[in-house]
Amino acid sequence: MDQAKRMNLDAMTASTSSELLSTRLWRRYADQAIPMLEKIRQDPAQSEILIEGTEYIRCEIEHARDHEMITQLEDFLRRRAKVSLVVPHEQLRQSSGLKEACRVLFGDDADDRFNHYFEQNRDTALPLLLHQWFNIGSH
Repeated sequence: MDQAKRMNLDAMTASTSSELLSTRLWRRYADQAIPMLEKIRQDPAQSEILIEGTEYIRCEIEHARDHEMITQLEDFLRRRAKVSLVVPHEQLRQSSGLKEACRVLFGDDADDRFNHYFEQNRDTALPLLLHQWFNIGSH
């Protein structure tokens, strides 16, 4: 925590974040946050939110790659980070940050993993929107 204070980590917290970076990193990663702090110290861009509509910063994606054995994008979006639960499907499809996260997670296979996810996972919000639009099921 002293290192976070010395590098003024909390000043790097995005205005859209729900908690300070120091709180987030210690709550989620405990002592595994120390290498993340070092990455941020060496490159402050590591503290920037990578995927629009989330609070995941670049070094967290690298941490997930190195420690969570993510082999498919769905594994990250649905099980590891729950991103697909909070960010609309079409927003994810258009997200340059998600494409960059794929490059971090999957290297040369990034485009294939990205395309595979969106081929296999349709936008489940669409039927709900159609039901609301046409008042289907309501009396």
